[in-house]
Amino acid sequence: MTTCTSRAAWVNLLRRLHFYIGLFVGPFIFIAALSGTLYVATPQLESALYHDALYGTLTGEHQPLAEQVAVAERVTGGTLRLHAVRPGLINGETTRVMFADPQLGVSENRAIFIDPVTLAVKGDMTVYGTSGILPLRQTIDYLHRSLLLGDAGRLYSELAASWMWIAALGGIALWWFTRPKRRINNRVQNSRRLHVSLGWVLLAGMLLFSATGLTWSQWAGGNVDKMRAALGWMTPQVNTQLHGAAEPADPHAEHHAHHEHHEGMTMPMAESDADSVQYDEVLQVARQAGI
Repeated sequence: MTTCTSRAAWVNLLRRLHFYIGLFVGPFIFIAALSGTLYVATPQLESALYHDALYGTLTGEHQPLAEQVAVAERVTGGTLRLHAVRPGLINGETTRVMFADPQLGVSENRAIFIDPVTLAVKGDMTVYGTSGILPLRQTIDYLHRSLLLGDAGRLYSELAASWMWIAALGGIALWWFTRPKRRINNRVQNSRRLHVSLGWVLLAGMLLFSATGLTWSQWAGGNVDKMRAALGWMTPQVNTQLHGAAEPADPHAEHHAHHEHHEGMTMPMAESDADSVQYDEVLQVARQAGI
């Protein structure tokens, strides 16, 4: 009797933990899944939402890249430091000229979109990173990482990722200890079987989601970065500084690469004497090299 009572107590405790953890991590799972789905569709969404800024004249002779940069500098009043230039990959795409603006956040830049044929200004907006990630994609990324709540959201997402694997494995353990000896067809048991089936199907995904969520989180992710740095697992970074100083490894390089995949070639500008750079020569050499 004591053994049965003790087991029942543990099962009840496990059931309550499973229920309350599910309530806690449920909103995070839903928003992460929704934002992840939206992220997959961002190329199509961006093409429709920012069509005027992304596309210009389809045919015609391209003006020198230096002139396109000069037009963008006139738009900003010539007071901002040139950060990077991203020419269009195909005919009809605009050139993205990015400037470092002290009024913007970390890794954010002001981008002027120039029609390479007519030199018309097609857009002016805040972008992210050297590839010029557009506001929609960055908003979805912030929603995915922090629920648009800043550090509080990142703390919640990290806690949710920390407890998600407990909820997943706890659900399997709960099923094992409370599975009925014979099949009963009623509303409660049918709902329970559906819940268990979904749990088994989603188990691997939830465990992977928990592990990767902690990897990219603010605090646990920092510890993972230290471990990767100690083991030499950091992604090599190209040094774009003219003075030759070593470029520190970016602990979230894969994350940026995921954003910038298929975004085209971007030419980062050195902090010193940017006006002396021969933009068109650099572009020609890079394309000849297959970049």
